Amino acid sequence: MKLTTTTLCLLVIGAALVAPTFAAAPDCTTANNPFLAWLKEKNADAVLAASLARPAAGFEVCDTTWTEGTCCDVTKLKGAFNKVAGDVKKGWGEFMDGFRKFKDASKKVKEGAGGADVKAKVDGAKAKDPTADFQGLNGDQAKAIMDKIDTLDAQLKTFKETADKCFKAANEVRSNIFCSGCISATGFTTGASGLTYTFQTTTCNAALEACVPVWSLMFNLQAQMQIAVEVRRANGNTTDKPKGPPKIPRGKSFGDLATLFTACPNGKVEGTCTQENLDTLCGIFVSFKKPEPIAKPADDTDLKNGAPPARILQDTTDDGTGAVGQAGLQLNKEKKPMTADVSIDASQTGEAAKSGNILIVSLVGLVALFTSI
Repeated sequence: MKLTTTTLCLLVIGAALVAPTFAAAPDCTTANNPFLAWLKEKNADAVLAASLARPAAGFEVCDTTWTEGTCCDVTKLKGAFNKVAGDVKKGWGEFMDGFRKFKDASKKVKEGAGGADVKAKVDGAKAKDPTADFQGLNGDQAKAIMDKIDTLDAQLKTFKETADKCFKAANEVRSNIFCSGCISATGFTTGASGLTYTFQTTTCNAALEACVPVWSLMFNLQAQMQIAVEVRRANGNTTDKPKGPPKIPRGKSFGDLATLFTACPNGKVEGTCTQENLDTLCGIFVSFKKPEPIAKPADDTDLKNGAPPARILQDTTDDGTGAVGQAGLQLNKEKKPMTADVSIDASQTGEAAKSGNILIVSLVGLVALFTSI
């Protein structure tokens, strides 16, 4: 058969149309990927010099994300991920071990804040002392938070039932961040606030539904302590302020968190809770670098003076946290996420206090502060 020029052209075009296309392998240059640069600092062996192709049977983890290969050594990456999970577990353990001390002192804490008159006490403290630091809480919010002490047992029951579920759900979100960072710089930003990530709206929702009841209990405890100390300070019962006021990532305050937790008590879009509220909570609390903002070491001066120390939510930068943004990460994409080697057992929370953890140390000062009420 004689082939004309036109026929040959058509054959070439047709072959081009049916020829397979190959996506580019991941760029493993740390200078082009801030996540890889951070990971290499944590564990140099976790970052490969050149991308590793996807094996025929797929990757052990991150296989949904690593379709064209990865820049991370699987074993070393899992080790780095488990280090973060271990840090989270340690922080939660300190909170849980010390909860009994707070529970035993909680009635005194509420009395110290003014009891049923806490709104008037807070408003009065602000009027009397312009330096009174309620971390953005208004009188109504302070009263609502202190009133939660009356239902502490019910909140504790919910915490015990949901703590491990939240731990696993938040770690799954972190796993998605790790998986994404191993193939692309998209969604990561580095700057004065550290290394942060952007994510797609709604993709954190499953974790939020599991975690909001847990996080809100942690927050309420810290806010209750802050309110009581500042009311007593304004009334002359103590003269020293807590050192290093708690800070919340993303420029938020205790007042902001109180608004978010009030709007979204169940961690899902319903009633007054919006998707924007949920996305904000996710960005604040889920860091791929460190634990959710929880208990921190006590300040010796605060303990000496009998005042609760700077406690949770005191990170001064947004490092490791996130926010909704264009070209953000899909936090629920991975079907084979990494799982932590550790888990949370919250069954004994509030039942027995162990010596040596930071909340017990700090709450010794708290108990001493309120025993004279």
